[in-house]
Amino acid sequence: MAGLDATGVITGEELTLQRDSSERDENSTSPLVGNAGSSPAGQLKVAVLATSSAGNSTFVSDGTTRLLIDAGLSLLDTTTRLKAIGEDVDEIDAVLLTHPHIDHCAGLPTLIRRWRRGGRLVPVYCSYSTWMDMGNVIPVHHWFREINQSSRWEVGKIQCESFAVEHDTGEPLGFAVQVGKVRAAFALDLGVLGGDLADYIADSDLVLLEANHDPDMLRAGPYAYKLKERILKTHLSNEAACAWISEHMTHRTQYLLLGHLSLSTNDPELVRLMARRELDRLKLGAMLEVIEPGAASGPWVLTSPCPSR
Repeated sequence: MAGLDATGVITGEELTLQRDSSERDENSTSPLVGNAGSSPAGQLKVAVLATSSAGNSTFVSDGTTRLLIDAGLSLLDTTTRLKAIGEDVDEIDAVLLTHPHIDHCAGLPTLIRRWRRGGRLVPVYCSYSTWMDMGNVIPVHHWFREINQSSRWEVGKIQCESFAVEHDTGEPLGFAVQVGKVRAAFALDLGVLGGDLADYIADSDLVLLEANHDPDMLRAGPYAYKLKERILKTHLSNEAACAWISEHMTHRTQYLLLGHLSLSTNDPELVRLMARRELDRLKLGAMLEVIEPGAASGPWVLTSPCPSR
């Protein structure tokens, strides 16, 4: 298959999928060049359906193609929250799955059953390790599309890229999506953020970034010691998120969304205060949205590059 390496993993070539086979006879492929996109203009609609340890899912669309990044909500919640932004669960074209933890994939089995009953094939892009960890949830034929921590492909006209994050599961992923020159990056469940990855995420018009916990609240919180140690190593703290703002964020980012907040070891107002202080100090004009646990947020529509870029 074009766009795959010898092992079947999607790599530096794009794979175009159509919504159904009646629209086009065969897939088309062409190189993905940097972050410039295939056209000078584009539009992305982004809505966070939920982001917390109770469930994570984000909707992305260019108006024609519709993606879910993670499927951690029930079918009812996913359907209801999509309907609230004028979208239909039965029009999703693909799922991009970061890793197999339950708060990111709990709703996937029921989504797949629904789509199968409706005669729809909705591919699920994830690493081989994630697919294996999920057992038989994602059917191997046609549904499972293997990617790695540096893959590039297309769904419709949305260019997708996966990147490596540090988390306590095999080959976890972050994602960036782009149409034309409009780009969004999504980085949740990562223990550290620095260097090239921090700069890579910053090169986006919209960033969804983790701000999971306040370290002092975590140490004094109700969790067992081993769980506290795990969280400190595998989830980004408020301080780490603000360090990214201070050291890496640029004027390109028009929308900064902070999510995956802990319900018991964080405070949305504290996150908002800390992040706003850094944005104001650096005179960065991005709209700041701190997404409370369980809440939906958006949609945001990205239509053009930031003029000051």
